[in-house]
Amino acid sequence: MKHFFKARTAADWIAKARRSHKGRFLSQESRDRRARRYCRTALELEPSNWEALYWLGRLQLGSSDQEAIKCLEQATKLNPDNADVLVYLSNALDNCGRHEAAKPLLKRALALDPRNAEAHWRKAKQLIQEEAPLEELRRELALLRELDPHHPMLLLFDAFARVTREAKRM
Repeated sequence: MKHFFKARTAADWIAKARRSHKGRFLSQESRDRRARRYCRTALELEPSNWEALYWLGRLQLGSSDQEAIKCLEQATKLNPDNADVLVYLSNALDNCGRHEAAKPLLKRALALDPRNAEAHWRKAKQLIQEEAPLEELRRELALLRELDPHHPMLLLFDAFARVTREAKRM
């Protein structure tokens, strides 16, 4: 049985990791653990597969940011013009407190793909951290709303705005 799985291509394992990550029947932790295992199998078959490195790095975010950085840096070397890889590498660096290293990566990702909703969310997050002018943050959030009206972070911002309005009325 093990031989059957080893015969699959790296692309098959990456597709399986994506499906597992988005599955419904297991807890998120179980789905991510399974997806990481599939990515590692893909990398055993094809060590220089940027997509497997990207997914593995993305799945490591939050639990092992240093590992995420390693994977995403390797993916960036193999595919330097992929905006998604740059966005998630920027996020991993940001999580580790390396804000200055994260900024140019996010800027480059937005230059490569100006319609990347995740990049715009990360940009809004950076603006909040920098305490940038409110108008600049509003523009970024409006653009995010245009690109992905159902982005989960927009719901949070909307709720916060409602609470703030209600507090001002009292």
